[in-house]
Amino acid sequence: MIFIYGPEKFLIEQEVQRIRKEHNDKVLEIFRFDDQASINDLISSASSNNLFTGAKLFLIYSLPFFDKSILKDDLKNADDLINAINVNNQDIFVFINENIISKDKISVNSWTKFIFENNNHEVTMIEAKEISESKLFSLAKSLANKHKLHIDDEAIKLLINKVNNDTLMLSAEIIKLSNLEKHISAEVIENSTDTMLGDDVFAFSNALETNDLGIIWSKYKEKMLEGIEISMLIGQISQIFIIAHQIYAYKVCHLSIDQLSRDLKLNSYRIKKISYFLSKIGINKIKKMILSLSKLDKDIKNGLVSEKVGFERFLITFFN
Repeated sequence: MIFIYGPEKFLIEQEVQRIRKEHNDKVLEIFRFDDQASINDLISSASSNNLFTGAKLFLIYSLPFFDKSILKDDLKNADDLINAINVNNQDIFVFINENIISKDKISVNSWTKFIFENNNHEVTMIEAKEISESKLFSLAKSLANKHKLHIDDEAIKLLINKVNNDTLMLSAEIIKLSNLEKHISAEVIENSTDTMLGDDVFAFSNALETNDLGIIWSKYKEKMLEGIEISMLIGQISQIFIIAHQIYAYKVCHLSIDQLSRDLKLNSYRIKKISYFLSKIGINKIKKMILSLSKLDKDIKNGLVSEKVGFERFLITFFN
């Protein structure tokens, strides 16, 4: 059993990826209680040992029993989950909680006593401590070196500022940059990138280009909290897909993406980022997503599906 806590998303993601790689022979089960996961579904899945599918790896995000008192109505669910895990010797359970910034913030209740004080199982605790601003620079340099990207100091400082110190987005952006250019200056960052987080409504479309559901979902939820309309997000990503399709058409005709940038009067760096996005997921998937969004738009207008349900289903279908 593993418990990951702390606010640093980049470190959490690193640990989760390491664990997934270590247990890639297991069936993956993901429950996100910060996104209305069902406790009953978790109990049911933890209770069932399937001889045909084999062992499972559970990634359980933001289970409230860790950082809140257990309400009277939830006591039975907590007990049922304890019983299910207590007799489950086949599966691996990983609990992730970003809200707990230190051990002393863990709630004391029947659930946490079972997890941390029961001698029948071992618990590995991993702290994802927030990376200080002074260490962000070193992290960026390290990531750039790892991906053979030469980026000068001023460019690193500017990039850190543009991602609002978000290490997960910093990592994703450095990876994208390394596939587009091998030398990045502050002028390139200043002239070619939008602010990726905070008040920038285009943060979601930037996240989409990572092709990483974890990052995409996190940015989607942030935009919802900021009151951004789903229709605006649909418009943003539709534009990305359409440009990606145009890039493909230009390449088929042996025309450069610089020519496309001039023809469409779009920023060349933006075109290169979308070109990289196209290379990662392929034109066939792009075409399917364009058709899917078109159908979703019609279904929403005809009242056949709600924006929220339809859009979230789209994200899970194409980026899971």
